[in-house]
Amino acid sequence: MDFARHNPRLFHVTHRTALDSIRAHGLLPTAALATGTPTTRNRNAWTPAPAPDGTTAWLRWQNMPEDPIATRLHPAIPPAAWRLFINSMVFLFASEADARRLAASPRDADRD
Repeated sequence: MDFARHNPRLFHVTHRTALDSIRAHGLLPTAALATGTPTTRNRNAWTPAPAPDGTTAWLRWQNMPEDPIATRLHPAIPPAAWRLFINSMVFLFASEADARRLAASPRDADRD
C-alpha cells in the first residue's frame, strides 16, 4: 500500500508504434514478444522480432555487453542466463524523470 500511495503513476519506456499492441495485449516482457528471437544475447540496437499477434515488436537496445556484465555477476551465472531472466520482466519507472532520461538515449534516435 505504501508503494501505491507514494507512486500513484508508473512509467514505461517504449516506442509509439507499440501503443496499439500494448492497448490490445497489455505490457509483455521481451521473452513473450520475441517468439523465435533469442533473448540471451545483448541487443546493440533496436531489434525487430515477430510478435505473437503477427506484427513486429521492436525490442529496445540493451547496455549489457558480455565482458563487463560477466565481471558483475556471480561466477555461476553466465551473462546469457542473466539476460534470459531480465527479458522475462517488464520494467516500470516510479519517476517520470527517470523514464524520460532512458527515452532520451541517443540510441533511441534510430526509432523516431
